[in-house]
Amino acid sequence: MSETKKIENLFNTEGHLTEEGIALWVDALLFKKEDKLPANISEHVEHCLECKEAIVDLYGIMKDNTDIPSAHPFFNKDKKEESVQINSGKKYFRYKIAASIALFLTITVVLLIIFRHGKTNEELFAEYFKPYTNIITTRNQLSDEYNKLMSNALYYYETREYNKANIFFLELTNEGITNDTLMFYYGISSLGNNDPSKAINIFEMILTGQGRTFFQQAEWYLALAYIKNGDKEKAIEMLEKLIDNNTYYKTDAKKLIKELRKVHYF
Repeated sequence: MSETKKIENLFNTEGHLTEEGIALWVDALLFKKEDKLPANISEHVEHCLECKEAIVDLYGIMKDNTDIPSAHPFFNKDKKEESVQINSGKKYFRYKIAASIALFLTITVVLLIIFRHGKTNEELFAEYFKPYTNIITTRNQLSDEYNKLMSNALYYYETREYNKANIFFLELTNEGITNDTLMFYYGISSLGNNDPSKAINIFEMILTGQGRTFFQQAEWYLALAYIKNGDKEKAIEMLEKLIDNNTYYKTDAKKLIKELRKVHYF
């Protein structure tokens, strides 16, 4: 079989490289045999952007593949014509499978990125959680002991050392002091201390009580506590209340609900 006939078999009727021709070029790149490529094939690829892109794309997929036992039969001058034609087809078929797998994995990753446009609960909590400003003055309160404990609790609250703040908040509650103001800040401190379950209990107690101090604020932080605790539906329910009642948190509540309803897989 002449070299010219082999070359013609690697071109299609439109004058572009066939699948076998592309496989031949990729093997030349993989096995450093570019110098053995026939001149007219090299010249064609040099001027044909379509074939060049096809070769580059396939080479990009196959260059890290270690399961390629040998070069294209074209480079073995001892092979008979039938062997060259059959093996070249098998070679490209194997390349197509590898390329298809790589393409599938790429599409899968892209789809995961697209569908993971919703933020995680932790990301949402970190974005929206901000400790409520301390507006309490401890003067003229129940007792000097109360003032001292409350001052210490609020000091650590303001410095965001919530674990220390909670020591003093807990001591106050152990003394039987459970007014809404104290419990509200205790709840936020618990939330900041990565204890959403305790925060939920505190805020729910405030909202089921008789007082109205920090009521809307407690609803907001309860929603955040639900989010951090993974209770998506309860969080949405609480946020909808804030919207329906036209509260200060209405705008952020709408944004949060929108984020919570987005799809994410991880």
